[in-house]
Amino acid sequence: MPLVVDGTNITQLLAEGIERIYVEDSGGRTLVFGAAAVTRLLSQGNINGHGWVSVTPTWGQVEVGATVRVTAYPNDMWRLGFLRWNGNNLANGSTFTMPNSDVVITANFEADGIQIHYNVIGYDDLSPESYGWPTVAYTGDWITFLAPYIQGQSPSKVYIDGNELDPSYGNQGGTVYEFHISDDRDYYVTVIYGDIDYFPDDSYHRYEGYYTTGSMGLSWEIGLTHSSVGPWQVSDDRILEHLMEYSVPAQGSFSGMGGHFTIVSARAESSSSMGDIIFFMMKDDSGNFHEQEFDFWTIWNSVTHYESIN
Repeated sequence: MPLVVDGTNITQLLAEGIERIYVEDSGGRTLVFGAAAVTRLLSQGNINGHGWVSVTPTWGQVEVGATVRVTAYPNDMWRLGFLRWNGNNLANGSTFTMPNSDVVITANFEADGIQIHYNVIGYDDLSPESYGWPTVAYTGDWITFLAPYIQGQSPSKVYIDGNELDPSYGNQGGTVYEFHISDDRDYYVTVIYGDIDYFPDDSYHRYEGYYTTGSMGLSWEIGLTHSSVGPWQVSDDRILEHLMEYSVPAQGSFSGMGGHFTIVSARAESSSSMGDIIFFMMKDDSGNFHEQEFDFWTIWNSVTHYESIN
């Protein structure tokens, strides 16, 4: 005897090759007859923190052959760079047909304005994002940010594009700085805590070197200001003495300890047991900081280039 629901001959339709039949009964319920639906996983991949993505019908298990709509929502002052499913470009708000395989949605959001870059020297745990420092602006905006007190101390210096920036005022949480976005270009802000040597004016001695041993490779560059280490003639002993007094900006890379690291600063120490040691502060790919020590004279003997920049 054929199965009939609200006038629909289910048995006949299945016999004709229709895999699944959806019937709404008199009570408003949707009944499904036929083979079980095949589903695949729809999930989020790399979607950065400047927006979010929604899908219909849902994240999770989606029926093969279903129409999936994907919509990206950028945060204020950000725009959508790309939207993709399994690497295939997708227009915002458009659809694709769910294939018989898992699907990963990725999206990238770009700054819709002028980017502001911050570099904090002397206190590695300060995250500009956690204090809400503005990172995107438009021409004509005034930027205000609060530099918190660290161990009761305000920043010793703040520079914007190499020019020293005076504080606007202080409050219980820290020191407030303000500057004007006058040009359509990126801005670079350096916030310094403590007695740290810094050269914002392109007037310094630059030393470059490369040192390798075993599986480790170190490519490094440091700069020392003219005023700190002397006008032109600088001895190795004076450089070592200076590095014992200050941490100085440095750059380069280090491959070792099972990873790859970016150098951000250098300093030195001397002890009766270890001799003269140079320490490079490095950041790994996850943004974590590590300090690696080397014999100072071994590293200094690896200098491959010296330049005095006025």
